[in-house]
Amino acid sequence: SLKQMGKQPLSSTPRAILSGHRQGVTCVCADAPLGLVASASHDGSCVLHLLQKGTYVRTMPHPVGASVELLALSREGLLAMYSQVDGSIHLFSVNGDRCASCPVQDDPLTVMTLSQGGLALLTGSSRGRVTIRCARTLHACHAFPPFPDPSPVLALASSPCGNFLLAGLEDGRAEVLTDDGALAKRNQENVMKELGIGL
Repeated sequence: SLKQMGKQPLSSTPRAILSGHRQGVTCVCADAPLGLVASASHDGSCVLHLLQKGTYVRTMPHPVGASVELLALSREGLLAMYSQVDGSIHLFSVNGDRCASCPVQDDPLTVMTLSQGGLALLTGSSRGRVTIRCARTLHACHAFPPFPDPSPVLALASSPCGNFLLAGLEDGRAEVLTDDGALAKRNQENVMKELGIGL
């Protein structure tokens, strides 16, 4: 845990060396509760390893073999990958099954991450657009209008309650966005639905 890291010095030798790509690694993501780490490469592959031991799990190729620039891994065992080559987000289960695809060619993505609860996929684009998508289907739930004086979105984070998003822009601005509680309401509805409770 991070608390233990603060008390003890980190080892200078890696715990594990994860391999499986033929070209340079472009992005990585991990989910501790799921116990997985994912890495993507210019070679068009996404490789999964177990987080604790570094054990190889599987390789999932991009549908058209394109270089993967962005990854997001959810606690529900879903992996989203994006490539500018085909201009699409592709959603897979960690078992390797393709679940959904969503074209976004008109505005290349620059950042992709999950909301705090993992139920929403947050994307930012080169034209300063932020979109909230359902992490299970990739359907756009809410698209914010582009920022005044658009600048590429380089970083996104959601508040724990899901009411606010923070967007870091290439021109040095940090914008706070709100969807008036729509994201939090959708998260609550999804949890209630999973529990079998009607609203």
